[in-house]
Amino acid sequence: MDQRELSLAEDILEKNKIGRYYCEYLPDSMEELILESKKSNIQLIKEDDLIFVLDKFEESNRHIAEVWGPYPHRSYNLNNFKNYIKKYMPFKESSLRFFFDAENSELSDWLSKQKAVFTNQTIWKMVQVKSEKNLKAQWYDKKISDRDLRAVSNLHHKFFSINLYIDQQHPLLLVYKNGKTAAYASIEIEKKLGRILYLGVDPDFRRQGIATELLAEIWLFFLKLKISDIFLVQSAKAEAAGKLYKNSGFKIYRKLLSATLDLNN
Repeated sequence: MDQRELSLAEDILEKNKIGRYYCEYLPDSMEELILESKKSNIQLIKEDDLIFVLDKFEESNRHIAEVWGPYPHRSYNLNNFKNYIKKYMPFKESSLRFFFDAENSELSDWLSKQKAVFTNQTIWKMVQVKSEKNLKAQWYDKKISDRDLRAVSNLHHKFFSINLYIDQQHPLLLVYKNGKTAAYASIEIEKKLGRILYLGVDPDFRRQGIATELLAEIWLFFLKLKISDIFLVQSAKAEAAGKLYKNSGFKIYRKLLSATLDLNN
């Protein structure tokens, strides 16, 4: 980042601390934001009345941008927001994703007028999960065989469209049963904060307590790093996951909205 971008990033991080403007996509620190900007196609943008970030990528031949914000600059006028976005997303097949606090009525009203599709989201805070079973599992942060990578990718794409990212900051847990990849979990490490990004159990291995074993293994992993603030996001559509977290004693930390807006409408 150059000096202008650093100054803008500082402003964005400060505004994200204001409850109504909170965006779950945004990293918690300048260090993490700089790291994200190096590995992603991220643009920090300042217009007359708004500042925001676009994290752009392609998914199934469609151009996607996660919108961090928007945040007020001189005002909080969303009338020109769509025109601003189209300057940076001039593609035929494109859409935006938002992840924000439900108290931001200006943004939710604007998205409703644009005919965005909304989903309720729950942020859970993890508590200790115990399991008496011996889990045959392996953590990966770099080296993973092509066979295992194909297996976990196929399993992951049964539930999610976005690809997995594996490195030291994003370790991957694989669970094996009967010679197959039965379950997996992808986590993120941010200094003293942990996140469970993805968790899935193959349908052939469900109702065997594997999901609880996964959570117990994740807790032990973070415990070794002296991390106890661990969070995950649950979509309202994933009712079974919500029941698992509730029955495991997880605490509701925050209620958010996500929205997808098709720019071609």
